[in-house]
Amino acid sequence: MKHFLLILFSFFTIAAFSQAAAPTPKIKIAKSKFIKAKTIREILPSLPKNCPISEYRFAIETPQLKKSITIKNNKITSDIKSIVKNMKAGQKFYIENIKSNCKTPFKTKHIFIITK
Repeated sequence: MKHFLLILFSFFTIAAFSQAAAPTPKIKIAKSKFIKAKTIREILPSLPKNCPISEYRFAIETPQLKKSITIKNNKITSDIKSIVKNMKAGQKFYIENIKSNCKTPFKTKHIFIITK
């Protein structure tokens, strides 16, 4: 009976740890490409085409600045473009909490790294 419980405990422990979420991949993007984009769909082609985006959050966290802006549509505003334009290569920003009434599942958090 002890061996059975030990095997059962081991099985559930392995199952629990194997369910851990995969790390969010980092997307490299040039400043010029981001500034030219009008919607987040242009910078995130992985979003389902038939799903309208109703809201998303733009976030940046650096030693000098910690800022989060919620946008109620899928447009990239001039404020966000201005922030990215002033970023240096290697800095990160996040597009998070993408909301849609879509039935197709998709990633709601993306990490971007600025290049040139």
